[in-house]
Amino acid sequence: MNGRTLAGNVRRPSVEQGAASIEKALAEVLGGTSFRSSPQCQALLRYIVEQSVTHHDELLRERMIGINVFGRPADYDTGNDPVVRSRAAEVRKRLAQHYLQHDHRPEALRIEIPSGSYRAIFTVLDRTLEGADRTIKVRADLDLSEENTNRNATHGANEHPVPAQVPVAQDFRRLASPRYPKIGLSWVRWLAGSVLVATVLLTAGLFTLRQGRTPHQRLYDLFWAAIVNKQSVLVVIGANHAYFLSDDFLDRYRREHRLQSLGRGREFFPAIKEGDKIDENDLVPTNSLIGFGDVAAAARIASILTRFNTPYDFRYGNNIAVGDLQSSPTILIGGFSNAWTLEVMRHLPFRLEGGDRIVEGVERKRVWITQSDPGTMRGDDYAIVTRLNDSETGNFVLVIAGIDTYSNQASAEFLGDANRLGNLLQPLSNGWQQKNMQIVLHTTVVAHVPAVVSVEAVKVW
Repeated sequence: MNGRTLAGNVRRPSVEQGAASIEKALAEVLGGTSFRSSPQCQALLRYIVEQSVTHHDELLRERMIGINVFGRPADYDTGNDPVVRSRAAEVRKRLAQHYLQHDHRPEALRIEIPSGSYRAIFTVLDRTLEGADRTIKVRADLDLSEENTNRNATHGANEHPVPAQVPVAQDFRRLASPRYPKIGLSWVRWLAGSVLVATVLLTAGLFTLRQGRTPHQRLYDLFWAAIVNKQSVLVVIGANHAYFLSDDFLDRYRREHRLQSLGRGREFFPAIKEGDKIDENDLVPTNSLIGFGDVAAAARIASILTRFNTPYDFRYGNNIAVGDLQSSPTILIGGFSNAWTLEVMRHLPFRLEGGDRIVEGVERKRVWITQSDPGTMRGDDYAIVTRLNDSETGNFVLVIAGIDTYSNQASAEFLGDANRLGNLLQPLSNGWQQKNMQIVLHTTVVAHVPAVVSVEAVKVW
């Protein structure tokens, strides 16, 4: 039955061809431009395909994917951490982009992940057979018997195309598909009526809720409307550059100070005195150090997006490409620690400069400089909140750019407070929600905790 043709319309691939086709299709997708920039999407797609074809459905549950692919702990809260749902949505979108770019190919096996499921199915689109203007779809997840396949093959060429099973051998065992019961007409009518009633009640409830909202709450909703309730939001957290002491240096220090009982962790500070020399090989650079204020800001943003039922995807450091910014709305957290923040804001009215200040325009009409007093543990920090409907990425971008990490936390708290944000937006002229906006915020820092937040300047254009 190698390559046999059914009624001149559908070709039945051999077992070996089925396995090879799936492996080839996966390799082509992962090597394509749509997936090349996202290692996490590559890992998730590979995992889903491998578990689907080996019929390990128990490993395709949200929690198991979070543990096995994204390194989440076994007891993590899937409700507060929707990384699997958001990344799966991005994988589906990237798959659609990939096949849109390669739609001209005459024959190929396609990988699909139906919405609401983490199980892959496979289809063969064949345009090389009779009737070049027709697309023949061969579903790999249907279990058709030999008798049923031959019986369908007796139909004429003008009948619907005959689905045939794509066998899978050895590493890729036969795919199983759930069977769904038929729904009678009365049940269909009952279901349609129930949906209609629920829709009416929900609409009425939302209308009542909206009418009961305060003016500040409505302004708050307008501020976030461009980024929520549409698709997955990309949240990019900046990472600071720093140096760690090498393991060799720490081992020598333990031996010299008889600290071997501490193990090989970094749970102590070596006492480096004036005049001590450290070899360049003893310093290990890293760009993955995230400030506490940035983490707190990210948590607050996640809370806001969750309130709007909007999925999100966290990235940090260099795990981002320009294609990611172009494909989804983006929130950038971090000022000098986030290279994408500096790139997005380089030509805007308010921007970061010199490592410790915010300036207005090339003329530097106004300047805000961070200050701190170690003696009193008090200081002043500043941040720029930038809301771009029209960004260079072609997508909506929201930026929280603090000079130091404290103002990032304070800015996220400000954006999550309907009353404070509403007070700022209320005096603005109509139509501000369709325009670009920058806000300069000041926060007083006490004992490394951001306290009072005030608005220094607002620019809308």
